[in-house]
Amino acid sequence: MLIKTLTLVATLAIAAGGATWYRLNSPKPDALVGTTVSPQPTNIEQPLKTANTTNRQASANTESPRDFVDALARELKAEFGPRIEEVSIQARLYRIRLDVMERFPASGLNDFNSAIRQAFPDHARAILALMDKLDRYNDWLDRETAALMDLAPLERHGTLWAKRRELFGDDADLIWADERNKLARKQEEMQTLLAELNQAEHSTLDETLYQLETRMKDTLGEDLAQYGDVNSVITKVFFGLTSVQKTLKALPPEQRQNEIDDIRRQMGYSEEQVERLHKRDQERNRRWNNGHAYMAERETLVSTLTGDERRRALNDLREQYFGVEAKTIRLEEENGFFRYERPRVYGRN
Repeated sequence: MLIKTLTLVATLAIAAGGATWYRLNSPKPDALVGTTVSPQPTNIEQPLKTANTTNRQASANTESPRDFVDALARELKAEFGPRIEEVSIQARLYRIRLDVMERFPASGLNDFNSAIRQAFPDHARAILALMDKLDRYNDWLDRETAALMDLAPLERHGTLWAKRRELFGDDADLIWADERNKLARKQEEMQTLLAELNQAEHSTLDETLYQLETRMKDTLGEDLAQYGDVNSVITKVFFGLTSVQKTLKALPPEQRQNEIDDIRRQMGYSEEQVERLHKRDQERNRRWNNGHAYMAERETLVSTLTGDERRRALNDLREQYFGVEAKTIRLEEENGFFRYERPRVYGRN
């Protein structure tokens, strides 16, 4: 029977690990996996269970549209009825709707809507309104996929959630709860890892790098690529570790730079990239040394001078150390920002 076909597809999907068993007009890029609504059932083995199959042995060709709608309504009610008032459960009907429409292009939408009204008369209006919003969201996603992929990961995430909140309001948190929970678990695991490595002061830089690379890839998997070049991301995180910075700070400048260069090589940077970044580090070292010298003299002037005399002396000092940048430094200081009081992060700034 036709209903058995739907159930078979769902069963195969669950057996394969809960993979999405429908797709829209075209596949989405890996970086957007989870942005379409394909929530998985909880505490059930199939989105649709086949009940009394021995009593329904007629072929799909002989089953009437009314029989199909009745069967679909019964199975939807049996499977989702106990929690149908929950918007997250209602959203799960969307995947079934798409499959019905794909298999029966001429009548699928009307058949699904009829089954919903029959199965859930008290909630049908809300369910069908939600289906319409999900259509609009996925249509928008189809149109904007290329533009979204051009955005930085955080901006892409923000754009997706802005659209979700525009269409669904607070219900977006419920519809995409699995996605948020998965992200939260990964974030918690990464926070635990970074806390451990920040305290690993007795580990060598190579040991810390190995632990970080291995566990980041294990924890984040393919999601790691969403944040940019994987090796570059891991390297930035590595240089941000407190334990790593403490080790690098204790080294003589030349040895410190050699260690930084070797780390980049281990992370797959080409010799050309290593050399380019080496030169950038040297320029940064020069700027930081210049900035620290300025701050030392500035402190002396601030502690000994007042009023216009102090103002003129500081202007001259900034001109002496920063030249054309002196005005920028002055404006920053007037707004309470002192760039050379920031922590120095070797390998990053």
